[in-house]
Amino acid sequence: MVEELDGQPGDHSQPVDGQPGGECDEDVQQGIAEATSAKPAQCDETPQPGAAEATSAKAAQPLFNYSQCMYDVVIATAKSKGFRAVRTEAKIKAANVHWIDNCSYSDWFARIEPWMRINHFPGMFNALARKSRLARNLSRMQRLFPSEFNFLPETYIVPDDLQDLSKKFDDVGQSKVMYIAKPDAGTQGRGIFLFNSIDRLKKGLAEKDSSFVVQRYISRPMLIEGLKFDLRLYLLVCAHPGAAPGQLVPRYYLHRDGLVRLCTTEYVAPTAENINQRMMHLTNYAINKKSKDFVQNEGDDDGAGSKRSLRWFFDEFLVEECGEKERDKLWNKLKGLCVKMLLAVHPTLEAEYFTAFPRDFCGGHMGCRSFSIIGVDVMVDRKYRPYLIEINHLPSFTCDAGLDEDIKSRVVSQSMDIVCSQLSGEDRNKYEALVAQMQSEQVGVADAGSADTAPGNGWLLDAESYEDFVRVYPAAADAPKLAARYESIFSRVREVFRPVASMRAKRPSSAGEKAAGPAIAAGYVAGRKEPAPAGAGPRLPPRLPGGRAAATGGPETASSPSCASQGAPIKLGPRSRSAPARPPGKGELNTGLPGLPRCSGSPTPPRGSPPRGSAPLARRPASRERAPALREARPMRQSLSMGNAQIVL
Repeated sequence: MVEELDGQPGDHSQPVDGQPGGECDEDVQQGIAEATSAKPAQCDETPQPGAAEATSAKAAQPLFNYSQCMYDVVIATAKSKGFRAVRTEAKIKAANVHWIDNCSYSDWFARIEPWMRINHFPGMFNALARKSRLARNLSRMQRLFPSEFNFLPETYIVPDDLQDLSKKFDDVGQSKVMYIAKPDAGTQGRGIFLFNSIDRLKKGLAEKDSSFVVQRYISRPMLIEGLKFDLRLYLLVCAHPGAAPGQLVPRYYLHRDGLVRLCTTEYVAPTAENINQRMMHLTNYAINKKSKDFVQNEGDDDGAGSKRSLRWFFDEFLVEECGEKERDKLWNKLKGLCVKMLLAVHPTLEAEYFTAFPRDFCGGHMGCRSFSIIGVDVMVDRKYRPYLIEINHLPSFTCDAGLDEDIKSRVVSQSMDIVCSQLSGEDRNKYEALVAQMQSEQVGVADAGSADTAPGNGWLLDAESYEDFVRVYPAAADAPKLAARYESIFSRVREVFRPVASMRAKRPSSAGEKAAGPAIAAGYVAGRKEPAPAGAGPRLPPRLPGGRAAATGGPETASSPSCASQGAPIKLGPRSRSAPARPPGKGELNTGLPGLPRCSGSPTPPRGSPPRGSAPLARRPASRERAPALREARPMRQSLSMGNAQIVL
């Protein structure tokens, strides 16, 4: 809920997705004290009537892991949907849904089997839920599609962009334009300040010893009763596993209701005298709820108090303010903002998804393992133009008043209907049976068929609307021009911004993979409808000298089977391709890769060489040939393939 015109995301208190030094979202930090301290004790099992009936009913009942859930409204909703809430370590191993409300969610990805669900997407923090990352990702899209991504105001990340920002100030370091600065790792409005002097920014950099996201301040915002406000939108992010390997087909749903959060001091355009009045300029709930002028919404009126409903804002306030036509235009702009923001980072989320989870041996037929409810904070100016403030990927579901409970319970309940309605306690058995069937029919994962018709994917994922949710991507069937615009952006994003394959440790293993992997590998050649050669057994990685198998799937080490002179694997250091190599020592030939062992064996022709069996290339003139002694001393080249990478030794 960080304020002002900042397209900035939430942060974390401990490393998330491999990102050090982050902090938890402001929503989460606020909810920890309010939700966890008041959470009543829960029992792992709901009492079942009868004896024989209880056993069968319990077996078919899906399990909901609430061990890391901070909100009573989420637990109560899960129970109302027929889930059995569990929290002991023995039972959460078999849970169908894992709901994580703290910054440890990345530690759970390795435990999520293909038949499970978790309320997070790997990579969401790195892509959107950090101020600097959100600014970078959307700024690059602005350069490609200026008119489509105009919801992000003029943005700088300092100190990296300090020189460019300084050009906006005069010779004495002053500007007629007001800017707002937010610490990249700040939460709950801490460290945010307005400035029009470059010296004030430099002072903030020195005091905070942190990077800041600086944006042009929205000095003419839309007001409600003379107060500045922002909108909290609830966006459900989900997906289908695509028919092609390594592909996710996105589905985005926007809830028609949300929150309108008001400041508590009447707004006046920023001046040198009032720029420090935080309850006038910052709409953070964590700041304004401490004001003596804060009014809690009580009763059935969702258009009163310092927190109001999004439905009231669109159905009543905007209709009176600007009419239905302008209201509909603003709603369409908000839908487009959500879609474009997520499409800009979808390749990153897609790549992270297929590296974070244990391997799926059924080709995605159990559905997508991730879904996420994210909070999108938006500000509107007096010309009804929306601006993205921040993304909260851990939004708070604390219910301080009846308005909160009404809105947030519907968001959670309807989200579970869309992504979890077809889960059952038999999903693990279904998955193992499907894997066994694929093995018996000798069908490779790549030929297993489209996952869009999978039993784990309900029709709700393709519905254009469901209760208060409206599908914003793909676009509705009656909007072909809008669909074409989205596809143009999506195809361009896939073409230009291809994420680099991660070279992390190999994909996490799981209990299901240990049981199913050897059987599948022995029964078919992956990706082809043909049996493995008789007696071939499972496909094994090359073996290192000394009898150890080389790791596959993005290892930290590599070795060549012909490198008999080395008894240990080659350690791949962090040096980038462009980093200078170690100069050769005295009497040592520069082989291009100093420090690597010299290998013997059949050489691999360098790129650009003619295929074997074709006419040889013309020899260079004798005057340009190397000395025979040097040619004989140089080791032969050999390639080592590792996933998508190739190293020439």
